[in-house]
Amino acid sequence: MRMKKLADLGEELKAESRFGDAFFTIEVAVGTPEQKLPMILDSASADLPGEEKPKVYDPSKSSTSDIIPGAEWSVYYADGNQASGSVALDTITLTPSLQLPNSTVQIANTTSFYLATSTITGLIGMARALPSTIRGWNARTVRAQIASALPLDERFLGIDLKANSSEGAYIFGDVDPRAYEGNITWFEGEDPGSFWTVFVTGVKVGGGSNFTKNGGGGGGDRTSKQRFDPFAAIVDTATSLIFLPGAVASAYWVDVPGARLDATFDSWIFPCSGTEELPAFTVEIGDGEFEALVPGKYMNYGEIDEDVFKRVGSGEEPGWDEAMCLGGLQSSGGLEVAILGDVFVKSLFVVLGLEDGKIGFARKKLDLK
Repeated sequence: MRMKKLADLGEELKAESRFGDAFFTIEVAVGTPEQKLPMILDSASADLPGEEKPKVYDPSKSSTSDIIPGAEWSVYYADGNQASGSVALDTITLTPSLQLPNSTVQIANTTSFYLATSTITGLIGMARALPSTIRGWNARTVRAQIASALPLDERFLGIDLKANSSEGAYIFGDVDPRAYEGNITWFEGEDPGSFWTVFVTGVKVGGGSNFTKNGGGGGGDRTSKQRFDPFAAIVDTATSLIFLPGAVASAYWVDVPGARLDATFDSWIFPCSGTEELPAFTVEIGDGEFEALVPGKYMNYGEIDEDVFKRVGSGEEPGWDEAMCLGGLQSSGGLEVAILGDVFVKSLFVVLGLEDGKIGFARKKLDLK
């Protein structure tokens, strides 16, 4: 990424925190006149599905909309949710100078209950090379359309999410060097890789100087001696938490006072009163090329509501003596891959190379108040 005058840098889209960083949304304008929709920018999907429900996207009210006969789509998510529907061509406006005419918009005519009642109206898929789910039409992914709309040497997406704040942003084009500290460390994408994948070769709990790696490790302040092999992990802006192999998650929580793997949630929980004492968590990416530090405070995803517990636990009372919080790091046991979600992403400045498929990381100043 070459340096440019600040006036020539890319344009930002504000990333609004929703429900305590459960997800971050951007405002996307679709159609003519513009219908403004809150959407999640998803680095692990390829499409642009938008809900067709009152006061959201209505293709009949857009003069640039054109329903594609016979085109359809469907998607099934890991959490059991699903959606399907028809397809239209329409103009998508991300920033004043970044318009995508004749873009495919997937209209969700049928959704599972959770998606139908969600406040989110769709996704902007920015996966590295995942194909579109549209059938009956040779559709380009929205990532490919955005890349084509940017100058060849400015095909970057900067990601600067802020913890518990709506002051973060997604930056299309060259990014402001003032947004991060030091240099960006780049990693080649897995080829042919559908996702923005990196290889985790070690982790560190707390302030120790040694990493846990395959074959063991140890030493340093609260550094676990759990053993594990290096593994691939997907950087996913549409997943709230970090999901890593069970041994790695256990290595973090085993020494946190009161932390336990709760049978009802099948998740690590801990006393909320211990948030200030949570140790930092460092992920080593590549062969020691970059160390991504997640502050201990970020490892608290939030207090668990007792009513939510009752719904998940079929009406059972939690029986807790104090407020319990959900951990920001969980086991990836039931998933096919490890995921570095927003708890990880908001700790760093992340850049996606839309042209060359590389992913870059840099440190940034964090507000830990």
